Amino acid sequence: MPSRYSVVYIPNPMIGVRGIHEVSVNTFGQTPSHLGSRLTVQTGKVLLAEREERGRIPVLVVDEAHLMSYEQLESIRILTTRAWTRTPRCPACWSARPPSDPP
Repeated sequence: MPSRYSVVYIPNPMIGVRGIHEVSVNTFGQTPSHLGSRLTVQTGKVLLAEREERGRIPVLVVDEAHLMSYEQLESIRILTTRAWTRTPRCPACWSARPPSDPP
């Protein structure tokens, strides 16, 4: 039985905003565009196609999320939501190191 989910795993958020988009596009077997604005649109279309055409829910899993910059967080927020329907395009799962206890 095929899975209902397609996982986009980002093990290291230090790859930047472009890297997040490239990993997302590569996960679904496409070649990322060289232009940043086209890559953003391409990523959105790939995630939407996975959900609507293949019936699989893309899930973005970000490891070491506590290292992410504001720009990366905003980019993921935009990628994972569809403002016109208010339904998630792609759920996100965040993994971060718990705060360490003082000695």
